[in-house]
Amino acid sequence: MEWLVILGLAGFAWWQAQRLEALSRRLAALEQHLAPRAAPHNLAPAQSAPPANAEEALLLDTPLPQASNDDEPPVGTPAAPEPRPEPLGELVLTEAMRVDPPVTAAPARNATRRLERWLAENALAYLGGGLLALGAIFLVAIAAQQSWFGPQQRLVLAVLFGASLIGAAEWAARRAGNALVASLLAGAGVVAIYATIWGAHALYGYVNWAGAGALLASASALLFALSFRHGQPLGVLAVIMALLAPMFASMPAWPQQALTLFVCAVGAAGFGLAALKRWAWVGAATLSGLYFWFAAAVAQGEPRRALAMLSIASLGALALAFRTGGNSASERAERFSWRQAQAFGPAAAISISSIGLLWVWGAIAHGPGSMIAGPAWVGAMFVALAGAAVRARIAPPAAFAVTVIALVCGIGVYITSRFTAFAPEFYPFLLFTAIVIAVSAMGARPYRPGRALIAGAGAIGAAALIALSATTRTDWHTLAAWGPLFSGAAALFACAWLTARNTPEPQESWSVDAWAGAGAVLLLLGAESLMPAWTRTAAHAALALGLAAFYVHRQWRALSVAALTAAAIALAYAMRNAGLAISGTLPLTQGLAIFAGAAACFAAGAFLIARNRPERMAHEALSSAAVIIVLIAGFVVLRVIGSSGGAPLDSFIETALQALGLMAAGLVLLPSRNQIAGRIGALRGHAFMAAGLLLVTVSLVLRDNPWWGGAPATINGPPIFNTLLLAFAAPAGLAIAAARRIYDRQPRAARAYAGIAAVLAMAWAALQVRHLFHGARMGPPDVAAFEAACYALLLLGAALAIAYFPRLRKSQSPFAADLTRLTTAVSWAALVGALLILLVARHPWWGAHAGATTGIWQTSFAIVAHVVAIVAVLLLGRALSQTLGVKRTRFAAAATAALLAWSTGHAVIRWLYHFGAMDDGGPMRGLEAFAHALWPLGFVVAASGLYARAPGRDRLRAYVLDLQAIWSAAVWPVTAFAALGLWFVFNPWWGLVPAHVQGALGATGAFVLLLSAAWLTLLTARIALIRGRDWFARWVRVGAIGHILIALVLAARAAFHHGVIAQGMAPAGVEMWTYSAVLALLGASVLALGAVRDDATMRWSGLGLLFAATLKVFVFDMAQLSGVIRVASFVGLGVVFMLTALAMRKVSREGASPRPTAPHETPRVRSQSSQ
Repeated sequence: MEWLVILGLAGFAWWQAQRLEALSRRLAALEQHLAPRAAPHNLAPAQSAPPANAEEALLLDTPLPQASNDDEPPVGTPAAPEPRPEPLGELVLTEAMRVDPPVTAAPARNATRRLERWLAENALAYLGGGLLALGAIFLVAIAAQQSWFGPQQRLVLAVLFGASLIGAAEWAARRAGNALVASLLAGAGVVAIYATIWGAHALYGYVNWAGAGALLASASALLFALSFRHGQPLGVLAVIMALLAPMFASMPAWPQQALTLFVCAVGAAGFGLAALKRWAWVGAATLSGLYFWFAAAVAQGEPRRALAMLSIASLGALALAFRTGGNSASERAERFSWRQAQAFGPAAAISISSIGLLWVWGAIAHGPGSMIAGPAWVGAMFVALAGAAVRARIAPPAAFAVTVIALVCGIGVYITSRFTAFAPEFYPFLLFTAIVIAVSAMGARPYRPGRALIAGAGAIGAAALIALSATTRTDWHTLAAWGPLFSGAAALFACAWLTARNTPEPQESWSVDAWAGAGAVLLLLGAESLMPAWTRTAAHAALALGLAAFYVHRQWRALSVAALTAAAIALAYAMRNAGLAISGTLPLTQGLAIFAGAAACFAAGAFLIARNRPERMAHEALSSAAVIIVLIAGFVVLRVIGSSGGAPLDSFIETALQALGLMAAGLVLLPSRNQIAGRIGALRGHAFMAAGLLLVTVSLVLRDNPWWGGAPATINGPPIFNTLLLAFAAPAGLAIAAARRIYDRQPRAARAYAGIAAVLAMAWAALQVRHLFHGARMGPPDVAAFEAACYALLLLGAALAIAYFPRLRKSQSPFAADLTRLTTAVSWAALVGALLILLVARHPWWGAHAGATTGIWQTSFAIVAHVVAIVAVLLLGRALSQTLGVKRTRFAAAATAALLAWSTGHAVIRWLYHFGAMDDGGPMRGLEAFAHALWPLGFVVAASGLYARAPGRDRLRAYVLDLQAIWSAAVWPVTAFAALGLWFVFNPWWGLVPAHVQGALGATGAFVLLLSAAWLTLLTARIALIRGRDWFARWVRVGAIGHILIALVLAARAAFHHGVIAQGMAPAGVEMWTYSAVLALLGASVLALGAVRDDATMRWSGLGLLFAATLKVFVFDMAQLSGVIRVASFVGLGVVFMLTALAMRKVSREGASPRPTAPHETPRVRSQSSQ
């Protein structure tokens, strides 16, 4: 326990030091202010400057020397002697200027001096007082442990030591400048006596708890008395020691009433001392001590003592505000002055006490029900005190709001924490506290900035407590529930009326709005409590009409909001009644009557507001509510009709009709071009449209969609004119009508509606296509190739429509410019979608559809659809050809057309060989593989030639250039693909996937196709804009020679095997020699032709063939041939080589003889490449 005293003494010493330091600063400032100022130094009169020579030339009249880069004067020219500087005269301003020498070491010396003074004056005093107090405490401790003296002698010596310290303090106080030492000595002496009393009680048991408490209180009173002489710190220490006295005097033995009275008496004494001497820190210490005892009471489960602590703290802090004075200069210089305590103390104390009351509410929740009286009275007292403090201008309005919120939250804590029935006095106290809140708020009368806060807190708090008094009853549909609600509503409306009387502009007052709004809430709750559930639609609609009329009469803004709230609640109950009417619980006629009455009330309220008040929002909201009621009634009628046996409607049609009703209402409610609409009027049409579109999206597009929905609907009726027209096309038409209506005023919303209409129209078209293929049930079956091609044509058709529409309307339509901007994005989407469908997902040959279910007609129509798609893409590219520059979208259209044409050609070849089984995955037949290898080459050559002859109009020139760029880029891969396919992959003799060549007709066809490949390969060299033309020209020659070689080899193979070219039959004898002869003869011919044409590529190709023939003879012929055939092979090859050599020599001699030319004629060099 001694450490509590030590900490208290340390705090006391720190506070005393702070006060003395502040006093020393003020004294130093006062001395500096009163010190006589030093007289200024007498300056010697400045000598007058000599008069300027009138003949002296000005500086600017003197010519400047010529610029020179010479570092030294020229040789022979002696350097002029440097003139001696003339003495400067005294400055004219010398007599008026005094320059003080800079001072640099003074700050360091001053800082050192201040530290020295602090150590000598303050630190020693702190150490001395602390050591004395600790000595007294340790003396008592040692006396208890040693046997130097008896217990009585030890205690007497300790008391004498404390008394001597107090006497020393009095002696020191008589000398000037010893205030700090005197106060520390006095505090240490009283602490020594305090500790001695504690030792006599706790250690030796000489004094019982009552005597110890009295003696400790006496020591504190002594310290109170000494504080009058030694200042505020001792008063703070006295309050702390007095409040801690029960803890040092066996606090558990104290009766609760005695402990409560003792702490309250100490608190009153502390507040009295603070008020008497205007000591702010004493008041703060007293308030803190009371809150400390409040926390102890809550921890010990003593709610009554806790309430007493809070009450004394609030009343005492509020009483301090009425003690005037404390405005002297010394008091204002303090860090926490009396004026500050008056300004913040009452509000802080009332607020903290109100918040602390929450723990009391929680503590009594499980006790007897009668215990609610204490917290209720105290909480009401805090509210009343806060209202009075605000009225007296000693507390801000926020303090009142805090007390109200704390009281309401405390009652809420009590309600939520109590699990047993409430006592009978619970409800009267709720109403009592609500009345206190309302009366206190009305009587607070704050300044204008705080009126709204006070009124809001009072109205909300009172309304919340009245609502709790009704909703916490076991049956809240009785008079005991709705009676207080209606009475409270009337009382709050009366408060609003009284507030409006004292307000210059009540229709703009937030205070009036707060009271009126709270009354309206209670009124709506009263209707909920009084009326049966099925009548609440009409009841709240009638309340909306009444509140609208009240609003027209009083012009309070809260009434308008209340009317709209009542309308919203009525609409919610209307939805509930709709469900009851559909299920049959509520008769249809009765439900329609309720709907009609509610719609009439809404329409009447809207009419009253529109006629008497220029308030568009309330008028538009109530009229919108009337429209919604009518729509709900229409939905109910549709549902009842659909569920009856006479004219059944499935959910798909019913949902479509509901969506059309919402969208039609939205279209009607959209503001016209010249209509001035408010916020609701500008948004309600969009809200209805959005609701209808959301219903279409969720129900028709996703849930009940006949194709991919979770519960697919069955579509009955003929093509085009079926329920899909009602579900998708009709909403699209309403959306586009709405877009056209608001385009001039709200272009963004109009564009959104137009986009949604386009999506719905596309969905309708796709579903109609699905209906054509699958009939009423459109769900599970697979998507065939022709059906998928139709969807791709839909995409391309939409892109074409968007691209051509602005050109057809010539920008007269409001959407022409928007469509022009969308053309690029839509074209890209259509092109990518068409490629994914036609080329990847559902190609007639390699698509992922079920090929076993397709026949000849389906595959035929799919190929026709591909042709139509090619035409559509070409037209789209033509529509995009509006500029001559580079345009990626136009090039993408050209590339898409090329890809589709390429894939369509393969599909046609496949169909010619397999017909309806083209997508069954069977192997290729006959020369089909040769045709597939040759088709890309022939397609590129034919297409490049066709577009080279296209008209050169400006608009088409760019498109033709894009296509030509595609052909020029494709020549490399198509020639390589043809060579790869004909030479290695599809070769009927050694290919990986060999073609089937049977009979003379098949062999002849293969020979013709190979020669055609050579010819087409040579034709590709004429295509313009080929990259790497020189290398491509060489590759073309090599490719053509390779095709001819393969043709000759296969012809020889067919000749030896009677037209059959197949794998597995090894050549032998003359056949083996024939292939060597073919290589040699073709090589010699190519070499000779290259020599004649001066073509290096052909010459090297011929040499390569000859060397290949040589290698074949030495490797294969020598190993497999024998006899005459081997001799013939070698001889024949030798003859060919000799003849070739002779021919090349001849050509070389002819090329070496010079041709006579003109003297200055340049020999012509033949180009190695041509276009």
